[in-house]
Amino acid sequence: MKPFPLLSRRPTVAALAVGLGLACLVVAIHRANARSLVGFHGVTHSAIAFSVLQGHIPPENPLAVGLDLPYYWAYHLLLAGVARLLTWPPVYAAELINVATVIGMSLLVVRVGRWLLGSLRGGLIALAFALFAVNPLGPIFLAYQVLSGTVGLAISEFARSPSHPMLRAMYLNDDVRWGSGFFFFLQPSSRSIAFLAAVSAAVLICRSLTRLPWLRGLGVALSTGIACSMNPVVGTGTAFGLGLGLLAVSRIWRPDRPRIAPRTLVALWVSLGAGVVLSFPTYSQLLNDHSVGLPIEGPLSAVLPKALYAVLFGLMPIGLTTLAWWQGRLERPQLRVLAIAGLSLAVLCTVTHVSAGREHSFFNLALYFLAFPAAAACLPGRSASPARIRQARGIARAAVAALVPVTAVTLFAFLYRQPIPLHADGMYLRDPRDPDRAATYAWLAENTPPDSLVLTDVHDGKQTAFYDSESEIPAMTGRSLFIDVHGWYMPADPRVEKRRQAVDALFAAATLASAQTQMLE
Repeated sequence: MKPFPLLSRRPTVAALAVGLGLACLVVAIHRANARSLVGFHGVTHSAIAFSVLQGHIPPENPLAVGLDLPYYWAYHLLLAGVARLLTWPPVYAAELINVATVIGMSLLVVRVGRWLLGSLRGGLIALAFALFAVNPLGPIFLAYQVLSGTVGLAISEFARSPSHPMLRAMYLNDDVRWGSGFFFFLQPSSRSIAFLAAVSAAVLICRSLTRLPWLRGLGVALSTGIACSMNPVVGTGTAFGLGLGLLAVSRIWRPDRPRIAPRTLVALWVSLGAGVVLSFPTYSQLLNDHSVGLPIEGPLSAVLPKALYAVLFGLMPIGLTTLAWWQGRLERPQLRVLAIAGLSLAVLCTVTHVSAGREHSFFNLALYFLAFPAAAACLPGRSASPARIRQARGIARAAVAALVPVTAVTLFAFLYRQPIPLHADGMYLRDPRDPDRAATYAWLAENTPPDSLVLTDVHDGKQTAFYDSESEIPAMTGRSLFIDVHGWYMPADPRVEKRRQAVDALFAAATLASAQTQMLE
C-alpha cells in the first residue's frame, strides 16, 4: 500500500470544498431557525460553561450549586475558552466548534478514504456514509405515521422536544440520537469533537499495523484521550472497537496471512488504554452518580429492540460492509480492522446499558468505522470485469438514492421547528418575545454578583419559557440555580428533593422547618 500523503492537491481541494459546503449548511440552518442553534442541551451546556468562566474547574453544578455535577466537563472547558476569547455566548462558541470539526472530518475522511480505497470517489462515498448513511427506511416510517394520523406535520405539532415530530417519527421509540453523524454537528454537542478524535485514532492505527513509532503512539493516546474526555462512551468505544479489530486481524482472520507483530499489537493496545486512563479526571465525577460502567442488558426485552434499531438504522453500512466482505473487497488489513471495530460496536450498543440510554453513542461511532469498508462495496476495484464495474455502479446509485430522502427530511426537520427570536447580549442569550422576562434576565446579569443563586417559584405550576424550564436561566444570566425543577444533571443525592421541598415551601408562604431555613441561608 502506498504511504498516506497528508496533502495532495486534488483530494484536498475536493474535501475542503465539501467540508466548507457542510459548514455553510450548518450555519444556514442555525440562522434560519435559532432553535437549532441552541439545540436541546444548548442552555445546559452554556450553564456549565459559565461555571468554568467563574473559575470553577471542574465546574460546579449550575443547576444545583454545591451538589455534584454528574457530567463530563472537558467540552465545557473548551466552550468557556472560546466564549471568553471571542466574547460570544457559549452556544455561538459551540457553533464555531461544530463548523471547524465538520470541515476537519471532511478533510480526514476523504483523504483517508482515497488512501484506503484507491480513489477520490471512494473517499467521498465514505464521507457520505459516515455522516448520512443511517435509517434509509425512516421516510417509510414517517409516511406510515402521517397516513395513520399518528403524526401531524403542522408546526403547531411541535411540543417541548428536541426536534420536530417528523424527525422523531422516523425513529422507533422517538430516539433520534440513533440518527446520522451530521445530526451532532447541527446542535451544541461534544460528540462532534469526540467523533473526529475517534476517526483520527483509527487513522493512526491503520498506519501503524507493521510498526508503531513512539510519536504515532502518542498520537493514538492523545486522540483516544480527547475522544474520551469529550464523550466517555465514544472514547471507550474507540479503544474497545479498535482494540478488538486489531486482535481479530492479528489472530483470527486469515491465519495464513502475515499477522500484526505481538510487540506492535501490545503497543497499540497500551496507546489506546492510555488515552482512556489519562483522560479519566475529566469524567471521574460520573462515578458519584454511578453513571459509569457498561452493565450487560439482562432481559431479551431490552436487547431485542436495540438490536432492531441497529439493524434497521444501520442497514446500509452494515449490509454493505457484509457485502464487501463476501466479495473479497476487504483484503487490506486496515479495512478489516475498521470493519470488525464497527460491527463489534454495533453489537455492543445492543447488549449494554449506559445511564440515560447513552449506549447509542456506540452505534454512532460504529457508523464512522463502517463507512470505509461499506464504501468498498460501491467501488469496482482495480482490473475489475465489466460486470463487476456495472454492479459497483448500481450499488453506489442505490445507496445514494436511499440516502437522499432520509437526509432531506432530517435537514428539513431542523429548519421546520417552532422558531425562537433569539439574539446575543454580550456573552448572554436573550429571547425577546417576552419583554418582562428579557428585562428580568438583563437586570440579574447587570445587578447581581456572578456567584449569586437564583430561586424560582414553581408552586403555581408555571415555568420559564424557551424550553419550558428553569434550566435556561444560567445561560441567560450566568447565575446559577439553587435547584432546578427537572431531573437533568441532578446527582443521585437525597439533598435534591429536600432543596425542592424548601423552595416550594418558601414560595407557598408555608412555615419553614429549621433545617429548611438553614438550607436557604
